[in-house]
Amino acid sequence: MRFETAPATPWLKLATKRGKLKDGQTVPAITSEWPGAQSSTLAAYKDICGFASPGMPITWPQVLAAPVHIQMLASGEFPMPAMGIVHVSQHITQHTELADDDALDIQCAFVGQRQAKRGVELDLKTTATIDGETVWEATTVFLSMAAKGHGKNNMAAIPVPERIERSAVWRVPEDLGRRYGTIAGDRNPIHQYAWSAKLFGFKRAIIHGMWTMARCCAELDTPMASVETWFKRPVFMPGEVTFESGPLGDATCFRLANPRDGKLHLYGTATPR
Repeated sequence: MRFETAPATPWLKLATKRGKLKDGQTVPAITSEWPGAQSSTLAAYKDICGFASPGMPITWPQVLAAPVHIQMLASGEFPMPAMGIVHVSQHITQHTELADDDALDIQCAFVGQRQAKRGVELDLKTTATIDGETVWEATTVFLSMAAKGHGKNNMAAIPVPERIERSAVWRVPEDLGRRYGTIAGDRNPIHQYAWSAKLFGFKRAIIHGMWTMARCCAELDTPMASVETWFKRPVFMPGEVTFESGPLGDATCFRLANPRDGKLHLYGTATPR
């Protein structure tokens, strides 16, 4: 699959796609590319996520590539429904500083799969290059429950910082999902309104996982060589979350939790550049 501009979301395909992964079946090696990828919404993205430093945020290329990812999931070669797929974790490495106006050549491919507790996990690799040099790469782990699981937990152990150095409480307003979705191009109904989220089993709308990850990176406010995040529970809108971070060796641990009961929404580690 090759795109010259950001593709529109194929909502009809996403809504009507059906199927299950059979025992022993593997997801085809679907690949895609988008040369010279750029977007006019980067400044708005930095603002809504809280990035104040100059340069392209480490999470931006993942958001830029999201329309291509959706096309891959909606493809007739992808054997499972695209709706209902859960973002389990995100692993990003940035090899060099990137400017806001850099155009990226993006390549994407499914590179792995394994059974999980309630289905199958899929690894989607995204690479960004400039003049043939890899400047950024990421692995997105998705969970689809349209497959047989093995009942075991694949989640990584929760890192514990040596001490808490930073703490903050963030408000997540009711309209944040709509505002972020317009900027990021992700207007999934579960992020829009309480009534549309209820159609998919949620009590209220939930904010995008990539917003929570980006907001954590913005709060750390340091150039990063890599960042890993595991998504554990959704953040409902409106609501509040508690952010905490602290050192663990050469890395920084961070987490978002419910301020009332302490249950984790996400956790991760960041390595400075």
